[in-house]
Amino acid sequence: MERFANWAELPGEKLGAVERKLFYGKELMMVRNEVQPHTPQTPHSHPHAQMTMVLAGTCDVTIEDETFPLTTNGVVYFPPDVPHKVVNTGETTLILLDVFTSIREDFLP
Repeated sequence: MERFANWAELPGEKLGAVERKLFYGKELMMVRNEVQPHTPQTPHSHPHAQMTMVLAGTCDVTIEDETFPLTTNGVVYFPPDVPHKVVNTGETTLILLDVFTSIREDFLP
Protein backbone atom coordinates (compact mmCIF):
# COMPACT_ATOMS: atom_id res chain seq x y z
CA MET A 1 0.00 0.00 0.00
CA GLU A 2 1.26 3.45 -0.85
CA ARG A 3 1.88 6.04 1.84
CA PHE A 4 -0.29 8.75 0.27
CA ALA A 5 -3.41 8.38 -1.81
CA ASN A 6 -6.57 10.05 -2.99
CA TRP A 7 -9.78 8.06 -2.43
CA ALA A 8 -10.71 8.58 -6.10
CA GLU A 9 -7.44 6.92 -7.18
CA LEU A 10 -7.75 3.83 -4.98
CA PRO A 11 -9.21 0.66 -6.45
CA GLY A 12 -12.59 -0.32 -5.09
CA GLU A 13 -14.59 -3.48 -4.81
CA LYS A 14 -18.33 -3.81 -5.30
CA LEU A 15 -20.16 -5.85 -2.65
CA GLY A 16 -23.81 -5.79 -3.69
CA ALA A 17 -25.10 -2.25 -3.03
CA VAL A 18 -21.82 -1.18 -1.35
CA GLU A 19 -18.57 0.01 -2.93
CA ARG A 20 -15.58 -0.31 -0.58
CA LYS A 21 -12.11 1.25 -0.84
CA LEU A 22 -9.26 0.46 1.54
CA PHE A 23 -6.31 2.46 2.84
CA TYR A 24 -4.19 0.76 5.46
CA GLY A 25 -0.87 0.52 7.20
CA LYS A 26 0.67 -1.90 9.65
CA GLU A 27 -1.78 -1.31 12.55
CA LEU A 28 -4.62 0.84 11.20
CA MET A 29 -7.13 0.51 8.37
CA MET A 30 -9.51 3.10 6.89
CA VAL A 31 -12.37 1.92 4.73
CA ARG A 32 -14.51 4.26 2.64
CA ASN A 33 -17.94 2.77 1.94
CA GLU A 34 -20.52 4.12 -0.49
CA VAL A 35 -23.89 2.57 0.36
CA GLN A 36 -26.86 2.83 -2.01
CA PRO A 37 -30.19 4.18 -0.64
CA HIS A 38 -32.26 1.95 1.67
CA THR A 39 -29.57 -0.73 1.81
CA PRO A 40 -29.96 -3.03 4.83
CA GLN A 41 -27.00 -4.60 6.58
CA THR A 42 -27.00 -7.88 8.42
CA PRO A 43 -26.00 -7.57 12.09
CA HIS A 44 -22.41 -8.72 12.54
CA SER A 45 -19.47 -8.48 14.91
CA HIS A 46 -15.71 -8.76 14.57
CA PRO A 47 -12.71 -8.82 16.90
CA HIS A 48 -11.59 -5.34 15.77
CA ALA A 49 -12.46 -2.03 17.41
CA GLN A 50 -14.19 0.22 14.87
CA MET A 51 -14.99 3.91 14.65
CA THR A 52 -17.28 5.15 11.89
CA MET A 53 -17.92 8.69 10.63
CA VAL A 54 -20.77 9.61 8.30
CA LEU A 55 -19.24 11.71 5.52
CA ALA A 56 -22.59 12.18 3.71
CA GLY A 57 -26.14 10.95 4.20
CA THR A 58 -28.24 9.52 7.00
CA CYS A 59 -28.40 6.10 8.60
CA ASP A 60 -29.72 4.14 11.52
CA VAL A 61 -27.04 2.51 13.67
CA THR A 62 -27.83 -0.49 15.83
CA ILE A 63 -25.42 -1.65 18.54
CA GLU A 64 -26.66 -4.78 20.27
CA ASP A 65 -30.37 -3.91 20.69
CA GLU A 66 -30.16 -0.09 20.71
CA THR A 67 -30.88 1.84 17.47
CA PHE A 68 -30.24 5.53 16.92
CA PRO A 69 -29.99 7.89 13.89
CA LEU A 70 -26.69 9.25 12.63
CA THR A 71 -26.29 12.07 10.09
CA THR A 72 -23.45 13.79 8.24
CA ASN A 73 -20.44 14.36 10.54
CA GLY A 74 -21.86 11.95 13.13
CA VAL A 75 -19.44 9.45 14.65
CA VAL A 76 -19.93 6.15 16.45
CA TYR A 77 -17.68 3.62 18.17
CA PHE A 78 -18.28 -0.13 17.81
CA PRO A 79 -16.54 -2.17 20.51
CA PRO A 80 -14.88 -5.45 19.48
CA ASP A 81 -17.10 -8.53 19.40
CA VAL A 82 -20.35 -6.56 19.82
CA PRO A 83 -23.16 -7.10 17.25
CA HIS A 84 -23.92 -4.01 15.18
CA LYS A 85 -25.29 -2.83 11.84
CA VAL A 86 -25.78 0.34 9.80
CA VAL A 87 -28.76 0.92 7.49
CA ASN A 88 -28.90 3.72 4.91
CA THR A 89 -32.21 5.47 5.63
CA GLY A 90 -31.83 8.27 3.07
CA GLU A 91 -32.70 8.77 -0.57
CA THR A 92 -29.04 9.35 -1.51
CA THR A 93 -25.82 7.39 -1.33
CA LEU A 94 -24.50 7.07 2.22
CA ILE A 95 -20.74 7.59 2.52
CA LEU A 96 -19.06 6.15 5.61
CA LEU A 97 -15.47 6.19 6.77
CA ASP A 98 -14.64 3.20 8.98
CA VAL A 99 -11.42 3.10 11.00
CA PHE A 100 -10.22 -0.25 12.38
CA THR A 101 -7.45 -1.11 14.82
CA SER A 102 -5.85 -3.44 14.03
CA ILE A 103 -6.29 -3.98 10.31
CA ARG A 104 -8.96 -6.40 9.13
CA GLU A 105 -7.02 -9.00 7.22
CA ASP A 106 -10.32 -10.44 5.92
CA PHE A 107 -10.72 -7.17 3.96
CA LEU A 108 -7.29 -7.29 2.30
CA PRO A 109 -7.10 -8.00 -1.43
